[in-house]
Amino acid sequence: TVYEVASFLVLHPVDRMKVVPVTHAIMFVSFPLIAYIFNIGRFVLDITSNLYLLRYPVGFVCGCGYLYVLRTWSHDRILMQSRLSEFDVHDCICFREADR
Repeated sequence: TVYEVASFLVLHPVDRMKVVPVTHAIMFVSFPLIAYIFNIGRFVLDITSNLYLLRYPVGFVCGCGYLYVLRTWSHDRILMQSRLSEFDVHDCICFREADR
């Protein structure tokens, strides 16, 4: 919340602030899920056919999933850093001005 960030900035320098975004949880869930989907797809292809070349499209699709998650995470991280660098308590919206 804004109050927590403002309290931290009053007591500590900005470079000591560590923010753990929600996207970390998405990454930790999506990476094993993509690996699981890749392994299931590879397993099904091995059982149903002898066409080992079909592994490559499955790997390509899963690799694109990895790249999408990493790109989204890095984009969110850059946006968060720019928002934190421009943060000012006076620009925040408060329910009551006396809380400022």
